[in-house]
Formats: sequence, structure tokens, C-alpha cells
Amino acid sequence: MSILLKAPLWVWPLLVLLIVLGLRSTRPRELPDSSVFVWPAIMAALSVYSIAATYGAHPLALGSWLLGMIAAILIGRMLPFGSGTARYDEKTGTFHVPGSWVPLVLLLAVFWSRFAIGVARARFPHVVGTPQFLATAGLALGLCSGSFAARSLALMSLRSSSRGSGASPP
Repeated sequence: MSILLKAPLWVWPLLVLLIVLGLRSTRPRELPDSSVFVWPAIMAALSVYSIAATYGAHPLALGSWLLGMIAAILIGRMLPFGSGTARYDEKTGTFHVPGSWVPLVLLLAVFWSRFAIGVARARFPHVVGTPQFLATAGLALGLCSGSFAARSLALMSLRSSSRGSGASPP
């Protein structure tokens, strides 16, 4: 309990904001195609910042982040991520996306991963610099970032197939 009480105060409003944003994703919505990569870009930047703030440009941390990112994108290409019910409307340039709990889970995974890294830095500084921790932290943050990117790439493939066929998928 003391870990939660000693966290900086700005952490809790951020958590509430992420929960609200994640809950908004549980409802069907329309997304302009220009916004599809906003979340992946934000999540990638935050996770790289977290690694850089903790380890600098350490090759193991950055390499494991990149490995996690690539692995999540490759796995995401094999999973539907709701693309069976999502569709692209070429006339309006928007995606019609079904509601999903996945963005909320991913936002919380990034938040709690970064929170755990912060706790480890404060309570166990001797562990934070070990190769095992470097690789695990980088991999966890890369998997989260890559999952956001995979979802966006799945949507963009709908746009590409829509333009190729001249019609939106049903």
C-alpha cells in the first residue's frame, strides 16, 4: 500500500484519463484515417522515453523493445483485431470500428509497466540495471507499443483493400 501512497500525484489523474480513453474505445466509433496512427505513435514515444529515461540508449533495452514491437506486429498480422467487422468508408475517409476492450487493456498494460519500472527504480535500484530487467522491461513496453501498431496496420489494410476493389468491405 505504501508504494501506491508514495507515487507522484500526477500518476493518478493520468490513470483516470487512460481509463476514460480506454472505455471510450469499448463503443463503436468512427475514426478518420488520419488518426489511425496517433495512439501507436504516442505509445511508442512514451515507451521509448521510459526506456531512455531509465537506461539511456542501452542497446539491450532498446533491442528488446524493438524485438517486442516487431513480435507484436507480426502476431497482430495473424489475428483479426476486429477487422472482420471494421470497415472503411472511402467517401468519408473514415473507419467504422466496433467497440473493443483491447485498447483499454493495452493502455493499462503500458501504464502499469511504466509504474512497475518506476517502483523498481525507487525500491530495487540494484535490480534495474541487470540484463534480465533491461530485457524484460524493453520487451514488455515493445509488446504493448507493437500491439497498438498492429491494430492500426490491420485497419490500414482495410483501407488499402477498399481502394483496390473500389468499394468498402461489408
